[in-house]
Amino acid sequence: LSLGSVAGMAAHAARLGRPLFVLWLDAHSDFHTPDTTASGHLHGTPMAYVAGLPGFDAFPALAATVATANICMIGLRSVDLPERAALARTDAQLVDMRAIDEGGIRAPLAEFLARAEAANGLLHVSLDVDFLDPSI
Repeated sequence: LSLGSVAGMAAHAARLGRPLFVLWLDAHSDFHTPDTTASGHLHGTPMAYVAGLPGFDAFPALAATVATANICMIGLRSVDLPERAALARTDAQLVDMRAIDEGGIRAPLAEFLARAEAANGLLHVSLDVDFLDPSI
């Protein structure tokens, strides 16, 4: 679902001439490419796909990508080494559960939303239930 919905929102934002901001509330970054996923499951790839990472040749071409500076991932608990390496090469805002436990969620969330508003951006929110409850 995320592959299509975020890609569709990115195309819509581009048609309007506005940037898309993605608030990714998830225990996982889903920043694998088909080349880095050990499982081969596509549910671990949507954010890398919409960010325009290479390796998605068999996927439909994107009308627009999401700038990694416009991505905020909050609640990260489980990020594989290849994803961690790929994310380290971006300017995405990453807020893991340790940071939330130590400093709360309000400040990083408010900062991201303020940036989206200042840029007159559109906001797409993706919420995976494992963000709320790691037992699910």
